[in-house]
Amino acid sequence: MTDAGYRTDVYTSLSWITSNRLHLGSLPKLNLWLARWQASAPGYTGVGTWQWTSQWRGLALDASYDYSGYYTGAVASATTSTTTATTTTSSGWTAQTGTFAPDREIWLREAPITGTKIALMKKGDKIKYDSYGYVSGYVVIRQPRSGGKFGYIATGTASGSKRTSYWGTFSK
Repeated sequence: MTDAGYRTDVYTSLSWITSNRLHLGSLPKLNLWLARWQASAPGYTGVGTWQWTSQWRGLALDASYDYSGYYTGAVASATTSTTTATTTTSSGWTAQTGTFAPDREIWLREAPITGTKIALMKKGDKIKYDSYGYVSGYVVIRQPRSGGKFGYIATGTASGSKRTSYWGTFSK
């Protein structure tokens, strides 16, 4: 396939890996494209692409994050003026702690962009976060929540991995 100019990878669901139906160690090293819907993260290390929904923006469309840049050529990494030490994790999120105060109403969600709504954040509210990422044209922060869960909120728009607008202010 690669000799013919096609890209190859492994596309599977997390359950196939965790149930040992698919043994990744027996395959050549390829981009791992993992399907796991309605979750806040892929749930497996070494994922290059994560298909996180089959209902993007309410349409019957699959949507994936290309963490490795395998398909898009864009890898999530950037810094802003409020950046402390940053580390890009295997899930594609860049570790950074701080507080975000929106300047408008924005939904906090269970998954980035189209996840189930948790709460409507209003101007002046404060959201503590532990990392950020570029998702579907937005800069999204991740808020740690109880029980090992996370909330996600868009903080502005982006073009690739470059922020193009701010929807509030950041502080340490």
